[in-house]
Amino acid sequence: MTRIDGIIIGFLLFFILFPFLLLAQTDDTEMREWIDASSYRDMGIVIPENASPTLQHAAEIFKKYWEACTHRPIAISTLNQGLINIWLGAELCTKEWITPEELEELGDEGFIIRTYTPARKYAQKGVAKQLLICGKTDIGTLHGVYTFLERYLNVAWLSASYIHKPSLGYRLKEIDYKFLPHFEYRVFLSDLPEFKMEGDRKEGLHLSLSVQEDDFIPIPIYPCFYTEEGSKNTAELETKVFHPQRPICFLSEETKQIFINFMKKQIELHPHRKLWTIDAGNPEINSCPCKNCQEQVETTKSPAAPLLKMLNDVIVTLDKLYPEKDLRFCLSLKYGMRKAPNNMQIHNKIFIALSTDTCDVAHAIDDPISQTNACFINDLKGWRNLTSNLLIRYYVGTNYYCGLFHQPELFNFQKNIQTFDRYQVRGIIICTPSQQLFPFTEFGALKSYLLARLIWDPDLIWEEEVNHFLNLYYGPAGVKFAEFLNYQKDFVKKNNVKCHIYQKVPWWNVDYASNAGKIIQQTINMSFFAQDIYNHVLQTSIPLNYSALICPPDIQIQEDRFLEMRPALIQEEDFWKSLDKIESLSQKGSNLSYRKVIPDLICSKQFPERSSLFQKHALENEYYTLWVLPENKGAIIRMQDVSSGMEYLSAFQKGVNPYSLWNEYQDISDTGCGIPFSMDCIVKEADNNKITIEREIRKDVFLRRKIILGDNGEIILEYTCDNRSPHEEKISFYIVPRFILNEDDKTIEVWSNNNQKWERAKQIALAYQPFTYNLENIHKENITGMGIYYCDKGVFLKLELQQLPAEHIDCMFDYSYYDGYIAPIMNIHPTISSQQTCSFSLHCQTQKQLPNL
Repeated sequence: MTRIDGIIIGFLLFFILFPFLLLAQTDDTEMREWIDASSYRDMGIVIPENASPTLQHAAEIFKKYWEACTHRPIAISTLNQGLINIWLGAELCTKEWITPEELEELGDEGFIIRTYTPARKYAQKGVAKQLLICGKTDIGTLHGVYTFLERYLNVAWLSASYIHKPSLGYRLKEIDYKFLPHFEYRVFLSDLPEFKMEGDRKEGLHLSLSVQEDDFIPIPIYPCFYTEEGSKNTAELETKVFHPQRPICFLSEETKQIFINFMKKQIELHPHRKLWTIDAGNPEINSCPCKNCQEQVETTKSPAAPLLKMLNDVIVTLDKLYPEKDLRFCLSLKYGMRKAPNNMQIHNKIFIALSTDTCDVAHAIDDPISQTNACFINDLKGWRNLTSNLLIRYYVGTNYYCGLFHQPELFNFQKNIQTFDRYQVRGIIICTPSQQLFPFTEFGALKSYLLARLIWDPDLIWEEEVNHFLNLYYGPAGVKFAEFLNYQKDFVKKNNVKCHIYQKVPWWNVDYASNAGKIIQQTINMSFFAQDIYNHVLQTSIPLNYSALICPPDIQIQEDRFLEMRPALIQEEDFWKSLDKIESLSQKGSNLSYRKVIPDLICSKQFPERSSLFQKHALENEYYTLWVLPENKGAIIRMQDVSSGMEYLSAFQKGVNPYSLWNEYQDISDTGCGIPFSMDCIVKEADNNKITIEREIRKDVFLRRKIILGDNGEIILEYTCDNRSPHEEKISFYIVPRFILNEDDKTIEVWSNNNQKWERAKQIALAYQPFTYNLENIHKENITGMGIYYCDKGVFLKLELQQLPAEHIDCMFDYSYYDGYIAPIMNIHPTISSQQTCSFSLHCQTQKQLPNL
């Protein structure tokens, strides 16, 4: 064997052994130096001659950020020009660099980043150093390019408007890094700034690139069976019209065929689409009462079973009709529909997406202390026993009603996503609920960044990731924001806070708001040196200031006085001024201002006073204690059952806000908040067991309310509507008592009184349905009363209207386990002739037994 032959064999042996020597090492922090800055000019990107658009894009991305960080040009070529080459893609990988087995293990999105440094004797013969970025697929290679940029060049896609591109240091170390993502589907469904992922940020944060976000937008199942008036169908795709109120039997052949026809039309309209997400809806609406459906539900213990059975049959039919398309369904489940069926097979082309929208974001998803979270985990376990095709619709990121509302969720992100990983779900869909398109949200950039990073790698080092973001995005002020987030975490844990994405009542207190205020001022003082940093800090300070302005007060009760005190950390005028500045700089595409959002939520054009003093009028007898604040629109803030000590209103403990008291309102807002009358009340008479107040509810129309504590254990509210105008008036107002829901309440029932007969209208399992999205009407005739049954306490609270025709009454209810209330709502709308009155009474009573059915 000649000397040259020996060199060649040695060279080949090196390449064969090199990957195996480094295979176990995925943490490259201890690697030796690979190249220094003197080599940055001598580098080139090599891609295959017929590179795919994805691979060409990967090369362009490498070039773009390499040149931004090194300030050196780099060329893309299909030829090895003897430089320090960056080889991209599996086509250029030889088995000496990566074995076929190792390449296969990378799956669809995994990759390897590996450097090669030739031995000195080979280097002297012109063998150059090399960098390989390779996935089994081109998408995997693209993920590898972005990972190289983030890990070794420290590029960070922090927000939609801020990409951190630091100058590369003097040296790059050797690299041998391999990564396979934990979740196959990583999707953000959001139109909110920072959460709407696009362009380089979407790719740099490694969201799914092979599926479309639109595929995961649910199609409500019931409208699939209706056609819009005037719509045209071909004879082949004729869809029968169902009436929207008609229950739909998913087990009938007719229904199945209608849905197959619906899907045929969808496939014609979207020929390249592979996945359709179906929203199963609410089992209490349109559920089929037929024997077959009821038996299926009873046998499987799941209201989703009939629909799932139909989808099983439909996907089999579609497979036969379109064998080349590989079509799939994703069934999105909420509320009670989330219950897993017993002993039911699920087709392997059906995904099940479980929604977390009822869960407590202040507790980890697997925390058994939270009844809503424990319920979700039980459902997840049930489905995991049936199918491996599980997705999570993770509702997170912002409050539905107001993006400035503090949502203490960030410190549970990693644990929750690791929990989903432990149950081997195939994907996570980040959903940001929002009633409107907010201009920005509380810690929006930080939350979106961390969520994307975690669904890519749930096991990253959390503290390092958070601090890295805070230091880059906020500069020196990042340390103070880290201090605040740690304080928030400790406060939530110490006070056992529960919080929800649909929450309206603040969960914090004066101490929390005061602490936040001190940190805000420090961050502002630390950020004046750079305009972009200052803008980041100012935007993040606005939700913290908002928390102080709407903070529940400290309360002092002194005989006949009721005093509220809130922290005076910022003037309302200064808050709006800062908000206007940030909104003018915010991303375009939203004309909405928080100047519109906030008044709708707090049902006032002004924030609560920093201090308020009210005269408190107490009514007491052997049955009840009531507190009334005539100066606060006549609000009833306390109702106590003396015999049991049970409290029914919480305003005297939590502060005077519309979600914790009993009053009359001119209207109900979209948030469910009572809109107060503009005129104040006048006290007509008052003593220890009655009080009469009067207010003008419109010009020359007056409403008088007299509260009497009766001797028979009733609270009687006598109403008189007095029309002093020269015209007939149709008046309308709402009676809204917000009774307490406690943490230990698990099941409640809403009852209605129809023709002097009590009927159960709805039973609510709070673990599955902890809130109403909108006011729920009671669709029964001749209702003159409503009742609330606290099932766990065995207490029935009834409200009965007397001397008022049922046609002048509409009954509905609203509740929120997280905000701590259930509200039976009565809309009173009589027509009153000129110079006439309308009088009626409302009787309230608590009792230990249910009424006779």
